[in-house]
Amino acid sequence: MSIAAKEAPTVYYQFQIEVMRVCDAHGFLVGQQMAEVMLRKIDDQTCANMVALFASGENNRLLGEILAQNTANRPKAVQQHAQVVTQVGQADPRTKFTFGAVTQPMGGPGAGLIDNHKTGAKVKCNRFHATPQLKCTAGVPSGHVSGMAGLCAYTH
Repeated sequence: MSIAAKEAPTVYYQFQIEVMRVCDAHGFLVGQQMAEVMLRKIDDQTCANMVALFASGENNRLLGEILAQNTANRPKAVQQHAQVVTQVGQADPRTKFTFGAVTQPMGGPGAGLIDNHKTGAKVKCNRFHATPQLKCTAGVPSGHVSGMAGLCAYTH
């Protein structure tokens, strides 16, 4: 493309980086739309060349338009589901667990008190299941209602 336009090969380097950035952030479909719109702006002489397009900040305006258009075109049920997922997935509703010291020897039992708040599955201890096995540091504090003070709070 740069040979046909008699431009330096680095002219389209920023274009490639921008399209990859958009693909990483918003998905390949938005990246393809972005590339198509940017190249169309050059073809119809709205922008003189790729360097002028980036210098004017047109790439950011085009991305904003594409994202707004894609959001507006989604069905209402999908938009509502996306809002519910972001509202539910933002914060853990449980109270914060304050860890104490671990008094058990390395490789001892785990209390299994920590679970994933979304799925309810017990979370495995990343130190107990490490290779090589490490000493646990997330202990159940003394006076905890479970009566398992000194054990690792995670599942072994």
